[in-house]
Amino acid sequence: MKWDQMFKAAETGAKPVSLPLPAMMSARDLQAIEFPPVKWIVPDLIPEGLTLFAGKPKLGKSWLALQLGLGIATGGEVLGRPVEQGSVSMLRWKTTPGD
Repeated sequence: MKWDQMFKAAETGAKPVSLPLPAMMSARDLQAIEFPPVKWIVPDLIPEGLTLFAGKPKLGKSWLALQLGLGIATGGEVLGRPVEQGSVSMLRWKTTPGD
């Protein structure tokens, strides 16, 4: 049963249906896994993947993101560290009125 079907069933008063739980592993099993090495976009600072900048308004998060994007897109430097040229996607979501 899909989530939307479960919500509709709950709205109509049907009995709840449980979904199977994902496979579990112990802490010992997790410690035994050998993960691939971290790939760095900015060496020893920002790893490959999703990065979120969050904080109070007007701290410079957008400027930092723009500097990162420009440095990576051109293969230059970011915060004094050399970076390889790569693709950049930036999603800007401002919640402060007037920004």
